[in-house]
This record gives sequence, C-alpha cells and structure tokens, in this order.
Amino acid sequence: MEVRRERYILELSRGCSNACPYCTSSFIKKNVRYRNLEQIINEIELAYKAGFRKLYFVDDVFLNNKELVINMCKEIVKRNINVSWPCMSRVDQVDEESLYWMKRAGCEIIAFGIETITEKTLKEIGKYDLLEQIQETFTAVRRHGIRALAFVMFGLPFSTFHDELNTIKFLSQLQPDAVGVFSFKPYPGTIYYSHPEKFGITITSRDLSRWSQLDEPTHETMYLTRDEIIECMVLCNYIFRTGGNFSSGEKYRRRRGVQVFKTKEGGILYNPYVPPEKRKTDMYLNCVKLTPINYQILYHLDGYHSLEDICELIQKLFNLTPSQARSHIEECLSKAMELDLIELIPDIMAGKDTLNREQLIDGGGLV
Repeated sequence: MEVRRERYILELSRGCSNACPYCTSSFIKKNVRYRNLEQIINEIELAYKAGFRKLYFVDDVFLNNKELVINMCKEIVKRNINVSWPCMSRVDQVDEESLYWMKRAGCEIIAFGIETITEKTLKEIGKYDLLEQIQETFTAVRRHGIRALAFVMFGLPFSTFHDELNTIKFLSQLQPDAVGVFSFKPYPGTIYYSHPEKFGITITSRDLSRWSQLDEPTHETMYLTRDEIIECMVLCNYIFRTGGNFSSGEKYRRRRGVQVFKTKEGGILYNPYVPPEKRKTDMYLNCVKLTPINYQILYHLDGYHSLEDICELIQKLFNLTPSQARSHIEECLSKAMELDLIELIPDIMAGKDTLNREQLIDGGGLV
C-alpha cells in the first residue's frame, strides 16, 4: 500500500468552551459538541488503512475533554496505528497524564495561543490568568518530547509598540520550538467589528479576501499604526522563522511623528512634541536645524541600531576617536530626551537566544 503524503483532517469536537472575544468561534458562545470515541477511532483506522500517516486535529481546544483524548490515544496505541499529528490547546489544560498518552499516540506538536503579554490586553481578551502558566506548560510539553508552538497576535486593542516588542522579547526568553505570527483581525460577528470605536480600532479595509491573519493588518488602533503592526510581524517572523538576529544592547527610537530630513548642511528635525505654550503656529518654526553629526545620530535612532553601532558609524563618517564619538552621542541623546523626542525601547534579543533554529526555520505552522 502506498503511503500518502497529505494530512488527514479530522476533529474530536466542534465549538469552543472559551469564547475569546476576538475569535470567530465566539459566535458559538461556549457550545461544544463531542463525537463518540468509537466513531473517532474507526475513522482514524480507516484513514490509516488508506495510507495516511499524518493526521491533523482541527479542534479549537483539543483538550476540552481530557477523558476523550486519553481514551482515543490509548486506542491508537492498542491498535498499533502508527501516525503523527499536531493539535491546539490552552496552557491551562495540559497535564502529565494527557501528555504521556498523547506522545505515545503520535502527538508531535501542541500549539498554544500566547497572543501577547500585555496585561491590559490579556484582561480584555480573558487570558490574563494564563500568563504565569506559560513557562511551566512549555517546559512540561517539551519534557514529554512534544514540540511546543507559540501563537502570537500583533495589533490587538490596547497594546502599544513598546508592548509588542516586549512580547517578542518574552518569546526569545521562552524559547518555543516554533512560533506562529498572526495579525489581529476584527472579524465580522465579533464585538471589535460591530463597535470598533469603543476599542480604539479603525478598520482600514473591508476587503474580506485580505482578512487572513497571516496577511497584512486591515486596521489600526489608538496605539498602533498599520505600519507598526507590520513592523512587529516582520521582526517576529525574521527572528523565529529564519533564525535571524538583531544587534543587542541599549537602543533608542524616535517617537512617532518625529521626522528627520537630510539636507546639504546637515539636516532638519520636525518636533511635534513642542509644549503648547512654546508651540508656534507656523509649523516650520517648530523644526530644528541639525549638524551633520546630529543628523546621523538621530536618523539612526530607529530602535535597531545600538549605541555601539551608532558610535562606530560616527567614528567612520567623521574621522573621530571613540571618546569623541561617544561625547557627541551623549550630548545629542541628552537634548533629545529633554525635548521628549526619543524613547528607550526593549532589547528584543536580550536574555536567551532562540534555540533549535533548524526546527524554527521549518515554519510556524502546525507542521
């Protein structure tokens, strides 16, 4: 019999017990229907006899009914059905017995919806109580020889750019075996589609053909522009899907709205944060002329160049000693901080490096 390369798709249940407000399963409002064990195991056996060796359980939360899962796994082992499969669950629903039998029955990877580590956002979506369990659950899953995948979602209401970078930093320290990067979508039927203004959401496109969570964002929030959401998605994918790295060390970023322009004499900086009592009605009078050195420093305060990177650049461009370059940078930073032009951002590569890069490069999906 020829072994088939495709995955056989099936489910133990339909519906979800959690009704997260951003998820289309919230339409069902905690109504879950389960299939009986005999029906499930007979379908798996038929698929196996037809040549399928890879299954794909599409249940929203695979471990909603632990007894059903454990009994199914025992039957797979008892009938010598040699298959492999992924599934999705929540970090508060795994236990040692379930993991033991799932591994024996061929479970290779469990995906968990981490989404974000922003406290305000987690409270909004009903997942705040799961934050402290993440590390413990990922450790337990890997202890049983199962890969742990983290799903994260960028662009959720109430998350700032600073928060999104902290989520990436958290993943770097968590060291999942794979990462799935998604864009929040205010799907029709959810509260975010019906009343986006209540959550600071602006829907920028209603072309539902582009509403895949793997695609570009179709919204902005009161804290995040569309470009910032895209930036975070690209960063996270670069780190965890290609094994990429960024410079480590202290980094600063120009605040949103602060713009620098290269000129023949050096540069111009537009400052939108001039205090109201000092702000001129002629917009150009709120600009500052920059020396060539200060232009280069401020231009490279983009959140990706560390101060060491900028120091090396300034030395080469202006033929300065390291101490002279650092002196210019410190002076420029001091003035920029005084004018509230820049902010210190999280070092997303701080802490542990992502491990098992070959598996990470395989992708963030349920592979």
